[in-house]
Amino acid sequence: MKRRNFLKALGLGMTGTAIYPGLALTSNQISNKPNIILIMADEGGIATPFIAYCPGMIKEGGKIIHQVCHVMDIMATCVEISGTEYPDFYNNQSILPLEGKSLMPIFQGTQSQGYEALYWQFGSSCAIRKGKWKLVCSHINSRTGIDYFNDSDVKSMRQWELYDMQIDRTETNNLAHKYPEIVKQMTQAWVEWNKRMQKK
Repeated sequence: MKRRNFLKALGLGMTGTAIYPGLALTSNQISNKPNIILIMADEGGIATPFIAYCPGMIKEGGKIIHQVCHVMDIMATCVEISGTEYPDFYNNQSILPLEGKSLMPIFQGTQSQGYEALYWQFGSSCAIRKGKWKLVCSHINSRTGIDYFNDSDVKSMRQWELYDMQIDRTETNNLAHKYPEIVKQMTQAWVEWNKRMQKK
C-alpha cells in the first residue's frame, strides 16, 4: 500500500502524525536471526523497523537512521509533539515517570539523547545493551530443557552471551569468555535494573 493510501486508511490524511514500529502480524516465528522468535531478547526478537511520518517535524524524510531507540520512546515523543506535559498525578494518584526519551532530536536531524543502557526481560529471556555491547540470555525448551516461561527456573542457571553490536548484529560470535569483566559489570547492571522494576 502506498504511503498516502496507508495514511488515509489510518484516518490521518496528510496532516497527522503516524509512528509505527514494524510488527509481525501473522506469526511470532518471524525473525531476522535463525531459530529466534519475537518473544526473545536476541536481535531477531527485539530489533524491528520503525517508521515515522510527522509533517513539519521531520527535517529530512526518506532516510534510514541507525540510532538505537526503544518502544518506550514513543510516549515521550508524542508528549513533546503535542506540546503537553506528562502528569505526575492522575485521578489523585501518583503515576510512574516516563522512562523513554523523545525522538524529536532524531526527527530534527541530530543525535538522540540516548541511554547509558537499555534493558529487556520477558520470561527467562533477558538482555542489556550498553554502547556497542549487548549481553543476552534467551533460553527455550528445545535448546536447553529449561522452562522458558518459568523465570524462577533459570535464575540460578542463567548463561549470558556477549556480542559486539557494531560488527555482529546477527549475534553469531559470543565474546563472553573473552571479556568476562564486561559480562560481570553488565550482569550486575541488569540485576539492579530488574530489582528496580520489581518494586514498580
